[in-house]
Amino acid sequence: RRARPSPGRLPSFAAPGGSALFARACKMARVPNQHIALVLDAGAECQATRPAGDDPVVGGGASTCFDVVRALATQYMLHQMQCGKKGDRFCVILAGVEGNDGVAVEHDLARPTLEMVRAVKTLAPTPAAGNGKGTDCLARAAEQGLELLSGVRSNASNATKLVLIACSAAGCRPAAGLDAAAASGADSTAVEVICAGGPASGTPAADALAEFAGQRGAAPVTAADAWSQLRAVHVSRSVPAAALRGHLDIAGIVRIPVKTYKLVARASLPTPKKRSGLAPPVAEGKVSLDRTYRLVDPPHEEVPAELQSSVFPFGRDQFPASAMDVDALKAGALPCLRVLGFVPAADVQLAWLMGPAYAVAPSDGGHGVAALCRGLHEAGRVAVVRYVGRAGSEPQLAALFPYLGADAAERAGSGAAGSEDGPAAPAAAAGPLPPPGVGSEDMLVLLRLPFAEDLRAFAFPPLDATNRLVREASAPEHVAAARALVDAIDPSASA
Repeated sequence: RRARPSPGRLPSFAAPGGSALFARACKMARVPNQHIALVLDAGAECQATRPAGDDPVVGGGASTCFDVVRALATQYMLHQMQCGKKGDRFCVILAGVEGNDGVAVEHDLARPTLEMVRAVKTLAPTPAAGNGKGTDCLARAAEQGLELLSGVRSNASNATKLVLIACSAAGCRPAAGLDAAAASGADSTAVEVICAGGPASGTPAADALAEFAGQRGAAPVTAADAWSQLRAVHVSRSVPAAALRGHLDIAGIVRIPVKTYKLVARASLPTPKKRSGLAPPVAEGKVSLDRTYRLVDPPHEEVPAELQSSVFPFGRDQFPASAMDVDALKAGALPCLRVLGFVPAADVQLAWLMGPAYAVAPSDGGHGVAALCRGLHEAGRVAVVRYVGRAGSEPQLAALFPYLGADAAERAGSGAAGSEDGPAAPAAAAGPLPPPGVGSEDMLVLLRLPFAEDLRAFAFPPLDATNRLVREASAPEHVAAARALVDAIDPSASA
């Protein structure tokens, strides 16, 4: 069982790997729904101060610190939409703007949508009259956010968090009243402070933000650190489900417990056929397809369902088959992986290999698969097997190729030079891909082979000296021109 994080203590960006832990908790563990209040500094000084140096948040093109604040808030919401849960809620509070004492609630607690992200990305608030940073607008906004989150029941199903993104540049004066704001709200609410446009310490504004974060048990981070962690896409390395769990049967005498994993699978790009879960909800309703079959003669006469049957093409003819006939034609094979024989590896042509590759790994931690893999590699042979992955699926003819792990060359180094007992062992070549969940251990790679009926015979002209076309193409000037053309090709150049 995975450990469940405390609802009041979420991983912080200040901790090493905090973003990865936060993404993994939202993706894999049973974490509560997140209720997050984004408090953004939109005061006059933040909108007038340029960020220090080339800020990586907006590619060095930020004109003001508020551009950095806005970009960080947008990316924070996108990150939560990607790694969070459907029950997560966001609210956006602006500080230092015209309105209710310099504080404006831009969005109430609601599920984040793309429309909300676009609204935050294009924020252009009017700053409050005077110097909004010199007042306690930021403190009042933080206090309002904490009070708003305190109304959310904090339990195993809900967690609250305040994210304060404020300007910390040297030209900004520190915000007043943050120490009093830190004492408000519930103690279970976590606090995150991101310094935009400046360092996390060393300036008056940054020190005030650090004191506020310290009172809530957190530490401020710079915009660059938060941006790199928010932009990082967390990919969990999960072990895929085994296609077959059984035994590798050799002549009915040796049975090696194995499991097979698909090594290569085609990943399709997203298509507009399905509606994204992040899109705004639409009116509920389902679309159903109703088909009606009618006769040609007499015309337009509907065929009842009980009289309908499947039709299978064979050449230009079509043969009807009832449901009982279809079931009788099925192979009905049981899952198995049985060795039929061993052949030299050179006899298996590359053009015969079909279908996706499967990794055959031990399921009990034994050494049977490694021993067979070693023996096949040293003998230069492959095993021809009958493979049925699932019950009822068609039997397949396949070949098992030896795959030596990444450390195979080091393990075989002692016998590479040969000895008095016999010739040198063949060099161990590591395969191109490690098996999922096996790492550098040895394994067998299963590739499908064709049956005799699957092979196609083509007649092409012979490529020897008896062919006139071959003799003309073998002229010295033609060979020199072909060699010059190959030498001139640069594969690294873009098309």
